[in-house]
Amino acid sequence: MDDYVLERASHFLDDYLNEPTDVLHPQNPDTRAFMLFALAEAGEGSLGLTNALAERPEELSNYGKAFAAMALLELTDNPSNFRIQALISDLTNAAILSSTGTHWQEEEEDYRTMNSTTRSTAIVLDALVRVRPDHPLVDSTVRWLMIARRDGHWRTTQETAMSLLALTDFLEASGELEADYSYQVRVNGETLSEKEIEASDLGESEKLVVSVRDLLIGEDNEVDIARAPADSEGRLYYTMHLRYFPPAEEVEAANYGVGVSREYLPVDGAEGKIESAALGDMVKVRLTLVAPTDLHYVVVEDHLPAGLEPIDTSLKTTSSEIRQMMLDEQRESASERGYGWWPYHRSFFNHVDMRDNRVVLFATYLPMGVHEYVYFLRATTAGQYRVMPAQAYEMYFPEVWGRTDGAVFSVRPEVAETSAESQ
Repeated sequence: MDDYVLERASHFLDDYLNEPTDVLHPQNPDTRAFMLFALAEAGEGSLGLTNALAERPEELSNYGKAFAAMALLELTDNPSNFRIQALISDLTNAAILSSTGTHWQEEEEDYRTMNSTTRSTAIVLDALVRVRPDHPLVDSTVRWLMIARRDGHWRTTQETAMSLLALTDFLEASGELEADYSYQVRVNGETLSEKEIEASDLGESEKLVVSVRDLLIGEDNEVDIARAPADSEGRLYYTMHLRYFPPAEEVEAANYGVGVSREYLPVDGAEGKIESAALGDMVKVRLTLVAPTDLHYVVVEDHLPAGLEPIDTSLKTTSSEIRQMMLDEQRESASERGYGWWPYHRSFFNHVDMRDNRVVLFATYLPMGVHEYVYFLRATTAGQYRVMPAQAYEMYFPEVWGRTDGAVFSVRPEVAETSAESQ
């Protein structure tokens, strides 16, 4: 960019920062922090104004503190500066840790600066990387920021710009794009894989599977992942998962970042859950998810009792009565959850897949809170059936998951005396 343009821009910002202001209507301190950072980056910063702002951290939001810390770092070139350390300490204490990573939320969203939770998180990440690249929250913040993407970008241009700046600084500081090492994977002393990794191999992955029957029973199983040399450039990422299949009724509910419950209910509105139905009966299923934080790309899989089939209300062959029942349930849930004013979107689950053995829900974005989804089944085959738990998980963070209890559901052979109009 032309030097004259940069000079004029610097003068404009400098004039704004030094202009008299109304005591009753002062300048936004977060905006001042951003301007001071921009000027510092351009080599035109003011240490006096930046120090004065950093001494009033209670007036700054999280992203304002991050901008002030980065401005001070540019002006002093001293990460140990006590004002910088105080700001970083405040940000560390304000971090929100969860299974999905680490992020920062403001007490109030500042629409004048087009700020959001993702934008604040990106700016704080940039400050952490610049001031202290080995900060323990850096990696988990990168994880949270990456999963917040949608179709390769973030929700707004501000979020995208700040995220790209922060992630670029992270890649430069971490040396992640420079790889020159070897690794070995051993399970109980047996070598499963050995590989040499160079920069050209980045982005490649390897999947290793060990059958449960090959593991030790009643003893500890040891997985050893060794990398050499230990101080080589680049990073090695891995995940490990264990899958096994106990009897369904013995499986207990679990919550590792998302709570899930499932209820089988009568369709006539009677209170109380049911564990059986007569042949031909309709059964209402209510799934409830509790998201302690905002979740992204969520999948919910509810496995069905073998003797019941889902009623797909999107099919033209489904009766109008059942369709109306489904619509009424959606409206009631929307009203209870506070988004009934949105006529085009009754649920954050933007895709539902009715399969013969399970119902699958998909949500691109699931905000913090309680969410419900109701659907209907029809009892078609008599018998007693073990039911696998319903489970929810994030597609790109499968370690963030939850499930219900397993269950047993019975279909009685007698035909129901009354039931809703057949599908």
